[in-house]
Amino acid sequence: MRNSLLSISLLIAACATSPTGRRQLELMPESQMRQMGQQAFAQMKNEQPVSDDPDMNRYVDCIASEVLAAAQDDLQVPADAWQVEVFASDQINAFALPGGRVGVYRGMVEFTEDASQLAAVVAHEVAHVVADHGNARVSEQMAIQGIVGLTSVLTEQSPERDALLAALGVGGQVGVLLPHSRAQESEADIVGLRYMADARFEPRAAVQLWERMAERGGERPPVLLSTHPNPESRAKELAKRIKENPERYGRPAGSPGCSRPAMARAAPAR
Repeated sequence: MRNSLLSISLLIAACATSPTGRRQLELMPESQMRQMGQQAFAQMKNEQPVSDDPDMNRYVDCIASEVLAAAQDDLQVPADAWQVEVFASDQINAFALPGGRVGVYRGMVEFTEDASQLAAVVAHEVAHVVADHGNARVSEQMAIQGIVGLTSVLTEQSPERDALLAALGVGGQVGVLLPHSRAQESEADIVGLRYMADARFEPRAAVQLWERMAERGGERPPVLLSTHPNPESRAKELAKRIKENPERYGRPAGSPGCSRPAMARAAPAR
């Protein structure tokens, strides 16, 4: 009982507040998260080819530098210490990691139609790091594994033990991790919109990005089992926020000047 109470106390003490006021579990020290992020990034660079296209690299670096400068006050790692890499893969994807690392896939560069759409992607990923979503996901995994372990002890003599553990595993994934992950994605959309607007990119490009993702289609899992809100919902929510905050998200004066290099035309949504 004392151990259980101690565990509960530790979990409560480890709760933190996200940029939009959500409560989330953060068990890992920030220094360890940075180390994990840097190690993971180095491993990815060893396992996946990186782009040697100088124009594409300059383009992505320009966008990332502007977004990071806009987010400077919220960053654990100074903006000029972040590493940005373009991976030579057709995946339509991007990521950012604790420790100051950004990865953008060539497929995402080609899919986005202009610098502002790609800035929406990069700002979203940077927002995940600022909001400590990686820490929250690792902590949730740790917490769920602890609950499953405790259940296995308590039901050691039960013939239904394996079925119960399987049910708890599925229940934990759907009931805890996935809804939290969807909340994190929505939060990163909101915070990322601020960063891209402060960097003088066109905020409405974030709406266009998710509209294109929706047009791209493809089979998607039911919302209950999806780690991401559906693209249509994301586009509508971003459009709503832009409309409600015209002073902040009105068309920015000027532009960062990150020119899209001569490459294949933006990939079609379908």
